[in-house]
Amino acid sequence: MIAKKVGLWLTILGILPYALLQTWILFEPLNWKLLEYPVSLRSGSITSPEFTTKRSTSYLILLEFDYGIDPQRMNCLLGIRGFYEECQDIPEAVDVSWRLMTDGRSNGDGSSKDKLGELYNDTINKVIGRFDARKGQRHVVLLNVRRDGRDLDSTNPRLVVLGYSKYGEGAMFLLQFTFYGAVLVSGTGLILVCVSFFARGVRRNR
Repeated sequence: MIAKKVGLWLTILGILPYALLQTWILFEPLNWKLLEYPVSLRSGSITSPEFTTKRSTSYLILLEFDYGIDPQRMNCLLGIRGFYEECQDIPEAVDVSWRLMTDGRSNGDGSSKDKLGELYNDTINKVIGRFDARKGQRHVVLLNVRRDGRDLDSTNPRLVVLGYSKYGEGAMFLLQFTFYGAVLVSGTGLILVCVSFFARGVRRNR
């Protein structure tokens, strides 16, 4: 009887932290799009629509592309050279500088040459900038396309501003930690429950 109770409590205590963290992540997204604006990477200037930050946190400025051409060629065009020797014959097509205007004032600038990394999911995203902002601030992104990138037209390029939670990396670590904790602790609890039922069955058959 004691083993059964201990097993049930271990099962509950093992699952509870993981379930609570999953629930928190469900209602507190780790990243979200504030702006998604189609752009043409032809030489010239682009002004984004105004957008308002809804949280005081950090934000990424991205160029987002669909997978419309050969992935290796696309990496070369985006300047993601890696170890591809083939890129020697494919010049980089993205050369963009940006300036962020916040409540009418300049609030940072940068360039696609800053090599801030890429994000891959069902699209490919080239990170061209980062900034911190407070809730309620109004922003506009000014782009200056310095090189003709028409080779990427078929990938439907968009300017994206992505907000991300400052707790994102910690939450992912805790989610993984609580998952393994749930497997270990709840697994032990379930074993104790099963052993308790088995032992009771053996006693009944005697």
